[in-house]
Amino acid sequence: MKHIGYCNELKRFWNQDFLCSMLCKKIIKMIVKEANKNDKKNEILFADLFECYVMLQDIDMPQKLLKVCMPCLLKVASNKERSKEARREGEMALITLNRIYSFEVIEKEMFLNEIKEIIQYHQEHHNLTWLAYQSAWQFLIERLYNNNNLKRAVVNELRFVKEATNELEELTKYVNWKKEKGQKETKEIRILKRWQCLISVNFCDCRSDKNECVDFIECITRLCRAARDTHAEIIKKCFDIFAEIMKQLQLSVIANFFLKSDAFDLALGKILQSTLNDAISCGCMRFFLETSISLKSKMANETDEAKRKVIKKETLDKMEEEGYEDAIASFHKKFVYLNCCYFSRLAKNIADYFVNI
Repeated sequence: MKHIGYCNELKRFWNQDFLCSMLCKKIIKMIVKEANKNDKKNEILFADLFECYVMLQDIDMPQKLLKVCMPCLLKVASNKERSKEARREGEMALITLNRIYSFEVIEKEMFLNEIKEIIQYHQEHHNLTWLAYQSAWQFLIERLYNNNNLKRAVVNELRFVKEATNELEELTKYVNWKKEKGQKETKEIRILKRWQCLISVNFCDCRSDKNECVDFIECITRLCRAARDTHAEIIKKCFDIFAEIMKQLQLSVIANFFLKSDAFDLALGKILQSTLNDAISCGCMRFFLETSISLKSKMANETDEAKRKVIKKETLDKMEEEGYEDAIASFHKKFVYLNCCYFSRLAKNIADYFVNI
């Protein structure tokens, strides 16, 4: 059952009938029975039962069991053994924690110190699997909303952007991209996509210093180039991430790195392809839209305002050389369709995509 739950999470299988089954009711009874034993409960059995229940259903865990179940899962996830079996059990525990959606009833005191310790120990000893490490981060990042103390811990103590960069770099190098085309999606690709989704949705909550941000942009650019012939979904997510980064970059970073990087050239190159994938075109235009918004924003002082106008002029010249304006205009009638399919909130007004002085 744990293996089925593992596939359910990693491969997105759905078990809509499980909640109505006698098996589900039996597992709940067993969990309650073990929970009521207090000091005498079998913690291994208890963790196994809890993982089976959570991994095979898609509603919140009954709140009264959370305070009993979470310490057991955290204990399994905190096991520092490096045996294959221990690593797999730790992976299962961390994935299970991610499927507990009751944000409002999980107080940070129930998990913060343990999850931080798991991440910090891995940073030093590399005892977790790729999926387990991503799951530990996901559990923290998804609880950042309205929690400034947790944000500071994620950014300053645990260095989320640096760690995400390292993980994506390692996965990008590990994947044999030449063999990926037409092949069944590998576990490493799924983990890579999980990192992308986590970064794309939450990057604005994990602001980093300039050097880490530059390294991260270079990493995403290399990933985009590696996946260009095989994975349209990965490429689209790369441009979604670029768009999120563009929302928070300082003018100096935009001027000195982003607009001169391969990221911008990749986007311009993609948007001009005659066989452009809809998902990729949507990602590119979202990136261009955020670029335009950033460069249209008024600066606080005259010096920065003058710099902004220079950067805008350089950007406009580069776009004109590549035929960017005609390319964007050709998508005018497809904006509504792309918004409906990809929920990217693209502007319907073409003028919003042009960087005008």
